[in-house]
Amino acid sequence: MAITLGSSSIVQPSDLEDDLRYRSKLIEECNHLLKSFDNGTYLVSWNGVLPGEKNQMKNHGARKIGIKVDSLIYYGKFIHPWKPYVVKKIRIEGKDFSWLKTWKTEQIASLLREIKSLNSEIN
Repeated sequence: MAITLGSSSIVQPSDLEDDLRYRSKLIEECNHLLKSFDNGTYLVSWNGVLPGEKNQMKNHGARKIGIKVDSLIYYGKFIHPWKPYVVKKIRIEGKDFSWLKTWKTEQIASLLREIKSLNSEIN
């Protein structure tokens, strides 16, 4: 005998897939914008819960998130041995860019808005 849950408690697969597509689109857009920045450290204003904080209480004062963009030179190993190529390395609050995948969707959208405003100020 199978145990089933009521349809109201189950998340529809299409809703979950749409949310995942939306999150991946936001992350890709953040990555694309940040790679277009020059090397350096950028401070982005942040209102709300900072990702990775132990206490999830809303922060009342305005804080800033540090974003560091560096260019690194790597040398090919397999296809073109010893051919140098440049890779942009992005770190947010001292952590790798892949840390963004653990953030909530609202936090990623907020970061994207702040990056777009910073990009318009730079250009």
